[in-house]
Amino acid sequence: DKWRKGFEFELHSIKSRQELRRERVINDIKTKLENERKILIIGQSGSSKSTILMELMCDYFDAGYEIFYNKGISELKNTDGLVNFIENRLRMNEKILVAVDDAHNDRTNSIFYVVDKLSNSELTKDLRFIMTARLPEFKWLLDRLDKVQEELRMSIRKLTRDVNFIYQIPFLTKDEIRDFIKLYLENIDDDEA
Repeated sequence: DKWRKGFEFELHSIKSRQELRRERVINDIKTKLENERKILIIGQSGSSKSTILMELMCDYFDAGYEIFYNKGISELKNTDGLVNFIENRLRMNEKILVAVDDAHNDRTNSIFYVVDKLSNSELTKDLRFIMTARLPEFKWLLDRLDKVQEELRMSIRKLTRDVNFIYQIPFLTKDEIRDFIKLYLENIDDDEA
């Protein structure tokens, strides 16, 4: 009911698969993620970036990964400490997924530095990074890179030059729209339809 009024799905709803799951998109992202071990999902507001991120978090959790998640609210500080923390966990043979929503903002864009530093580590076989960024805000971040710290600027430039790193969410297909309406129409009274 909250969702129909404009609220995003929450993690527990997604874990129990109460949303329309875009399997083709999820599978495309998983394939890229397994090949590259890092991915930035970009798209317009409302294009399902956060929902897809949470679906992937649930899938990786079910596959035995420990999930470190930042919804874009908390500032990522002490990035070198975070790199050391993750490396130590990987040395204990843990599988880790780091998920950061809204990596385009100033509170969370330091995740690019962390990804860059850990991409060079020998321990990355069990490490995955998924980030989301909203358009046009992500393009604005790229346009003002001269205003961020040099190490972060170098990391962002390095990562975004890799065409395999960025995945732009495609628009809903006609079949997905039809499935979406069918799924949610069951939960709508005739008066609301």
